[in-house]
Amino acid sequence: MCQATVYLARDGQEESEEIMQDVILLETTADGVRLSAFFEEPRTVQARVGQIDFLKHTVTLYPSLKAATLGRPRKDEMGAITDLEKLRVLLPHWIEHNAEHAAEFRQWAERAGEAGADIRAAAEALEQANQALKTAQEKLGN
Repeated sequence: MCQATVYLARDGQEESEEIMQDVILLETTADGVRLSAFFEEPRTVQARVGQIDFLKHTVTLYPSLKAATLGRPRKDEMGAITDLEKLRVLLPHWIEHNAEHAAEFRQWAERAGEAGADIRAAAEALEQANQALKTAQEKLGN
């Protein structure tokens, strides 16, 4: 699964509130749900997991009965991390993730009949994308 976006469902509201993007780890704790992302401090939300949608990469939380008000994350939680430093972390992840998808595409292409050639082409496109990402990674000093 790629990183997920986590939402908090609000009573009486049709839409949920986005509370964190690029979540890489979700843990249930005695205090609620602890969310960790690449470039933010982990955050615990007094809530319970309501739904995980693997296709959309979303998690919906529901407030726990003891939940107080939920504060918005501060914009300065990123600290002094530069975009280039973020890319040095993200690029290896993207490369590995693309490689996993390309391998999966190749497996499915064997079962896809006449659509197999198109699925193999998608795998090759991911491999070409990885070459470009590796070049970028080298230029950034990784």
